Amino acid sequence: MPAPLRLACVSHLSQLFGAGLSMLESLARLDPAVVSARLVTLEPGPLEDAARAKGLAVDRLEWLAGLGRPWRAVAAVPRLAAWLRRERVDILELNRVKYDLLAASWAACRLAGVKLVQRERMHAKGVPTGLRRWLLARPDRLLSVSSGAVAPWYEGAPDWWRASLDRRMVILPSARDTAALKALPRERAAVAALGVPGDAEVVGFLAALDPRKRPDLFLRMAALVAARRPKAWFVLVGGPYGARRDGPDAYEQGLRLLAAELGLSGRVVFTGYRADAYRLLQNFSVLVLPSEREALGGVLIEAMAAGVPQVAAAVDGIPEVVADGETGLLVRSSLPDDYAAAVLKLLEDPALAGRMREASLSRAELFGVDAIARRTEAVYRSL
Repeated sequence: MPAPLRLACVSHLSQLFGAGLSMLESLARLDPAVVSARLVTLEPGPLEDAARAKGLAVDRLEWLAGLGRPWRAVAAVPRLAAWLRRERVDILELNRVKYDLLAASWAACRLAGVKLVQRERMHAKGVPTGLRRWLLARPDRLLSVSSGAVAPWYEGAPDWWRASLDRRMVILPSARDTAALKALPRERAAVAALGVPGDAEVVGFLAALDPRKRPDLFLRMAALVAARRPKAWFVLVGGPYGARRDGPDAYEQGLRLLAAELGLSGRVVFTGYRADAYRLLQNFSVLVLPSEREALGGVLIEAMAAGVPQVAAAVDGIPEVVADGETGLLVRSSLPDDYAAAVLKLLEDPALAGRMREASLSRAELFGVDAIARRTEAVYRSL
């Protein structure tokens, strides 16, 4: 049997949100006889601790941070090439696009004879053009979590760029340990501790409190549902986007004020960041994700593993997760009324909700971490 491929996966972000969790889950499930994986960070943060907890080796290369100045990127190339050779790395993977890091990594990989993989979830800087396009055509493989996330890259693009994407792009959805999630005991205690009555219909939002996730739209929808369903409660699980998780920021304070203005006081709960978010999710009657943009929506996979029907925006990669009319309902507008209609349809039709729960449990297996890990190994071996 050939020696395992040595993979170094670089994350320039040190915080622990959905993309980072998905990356760690994927790395930890790779067969060590096929791929020996390690995480490379550029600064300290909770991502390192989470990686070590999963048994992953962690290296911190702080000198790779802050390459914005051209001379810094050039100076980093021989140092990175030397590190790649010393550690006998076969494949260097960059998790999310950072162009200065991509440029330096490509040059270093060429010097060291190492394959380069760029993984992207949702391009933060819009559709790449010009030099960015050229740089994104350098890696040996481009990995995306969904076709929808990179669909704008093709629109109106020159033939050479489309051909490059066709040669290099591989769609690998985010993974979740669905078997472990399903095995967790179901208990009402987690939501009861929030003051939610035992007979309440829990309509939930689970995401960072970020304007792009549109928690304000969730609250406006909640006011409409509350007028029709006196037993409905609304739970928002998540803290501010970014490093701060120790209390509400200005945006969250605005959301709390909006909830009060909408007459939701006493029926809405803001939990902040919760490491045990799945314990709350298990008790949702419906999960609502009204995001403006969403590369895939890993929380939708978690909802399916919990047997919770989903109501979500029909944007980007979400339709590749939610089976519309089978596991949940997709909404093709930004109107609170349309979201409320979808939620009410599920709350008022227990038979439909039951069918969606069963379909969700089955569909979740498509995104199981072991299945995705085997597909990922095949991509690495193809290099």
